[in-house]
Amino acid sequence: MKWADSKSVSSSSICGRSANCPREKIVNVKDRYTRWPKEIPIVEILAETTARTLLSGWIARFGTLVTNATDQGGNFESSSIRELTSVLGSHRIHSAFYHPQSNGMIEGFHWHLKSAIFAYEGTGWSDILTILLLDLRSAVKNDLNATSSQLVYDRYYFTFSI
Repeated sequence: MKWADSKSVSSSSICGRSANCPREKIVNVKDRYTRWPKEIPIVEILAETTARTLLSGWIARFGTLVTNATDQGGNFESSSIRELTSVLGSHRIHSAFYHPQSNGMIEGFHWHLKSAIFAYEGTGWSDILTILLLDLRSAVKNDLNATSSQLVYDRYYFTFSI
């Protein structure tokens, strides 16, 4: 991977909106350089579950986080996350309380993702999440002049626009 030295990652959690889906939450992890988003469904937002989800859903696939920027939710402020950060040798920072704009990359991504989900009213978000992420990962980032897919996999994936 070309971006192996730039693993500064932002993590957050958002609520799902599908009444027919037992997975009501998503752990959102996004690389700040490539803008590669990873949405990991999670049944319970407990600290231990969040730590395991980060480990199995991101770290096992992409490697250790250099910097983990999170919101101040209790699941990210826990001893489980502190232990995981310590064991991995990562540095953890968090956004300002009552000021989500300080974690603007994730908040902006949440806005795009929620807008796309709302466009499919009546469809459970878990049913369309994969295709929405494919579209978002394939969108050209103007400041990088590349897509997230190109930066992570060194390939361009042609997709239809949703």
